[in-house]
Amino acid sequence: MEEATDAMRVRGERIAAILEEARAACGPHTWPSVERLLEAILQLQGEALERIVARAPPDLLGALLEDELCASLLRLHGLHPEPVERRIARALEQIRPRLVGQVRGLDLVEVDPSGCAVVAVLLREGRFDAKAVEAQIQEAVLEEAPELAEVRVVDERLRRAALGMAVLEVHR
Repeated sequence: MEEATDAMRVRGERIAAILEEARAACGPHTWPSVERLLEAILQLQGEALERIVARAPPDLLGALLEDELCASLLRLHGLHPEPVERRIARALEQIRPRLVGQVRGLDLVEVDPSGCAVVAVLLREGRFDAKAVEAQIQEAVLEEAPELAEVRVVDERLRRAALGMAVLEVHR
C-alpha cells in the first residue's frame, strides 16, 4: 500500500512539473485559457464521478474507498462519502505514532463552515521543531481531506487558557 502511495505521489509531482513547464511555455497571455480548460475538464470529471457515486451500490462504493487512487479522486472532487471529521480523525491517528516524543495530545477541535479545520496539539517539553510538527499535522490532515481550505494547528494550553480553562499537569 505504501508503494502505491509513493507511486501516486511521484505521479502527482510529475504532473505538477509538467504544469509548470506548460505555464512557462504559454506565457501570461495564453496560460489563463489553459487554466480555464483544465478547470472545465476537472469540473466535467467531477460531475461524472458524482453521478457514479450517487448510483453506486454500497459494496461498490466500499471497494472504491478501499482503493487509494479512487478514494483520493473522490476526495479531490469533494465526493468522499465518509464525513470529513472521520477522515481527519483517521489522519490524526495515523500521524500520532510519528509524533510520540513530541506530542502528548492531538485532537480535532472543529471544522467550520468555511472549510477550516482546527486541530489542538499538546506539545511535550523538549527540543524539537514545533513548526515541523505543525507542518506534518497539516500535511496528514490535508491528505485525507484535501477539500479543506485551511488546517489550523493550535496549542491546546493556549486554547484552554483563552476559554478560561485551567490546564493541569499530572505527573506519574
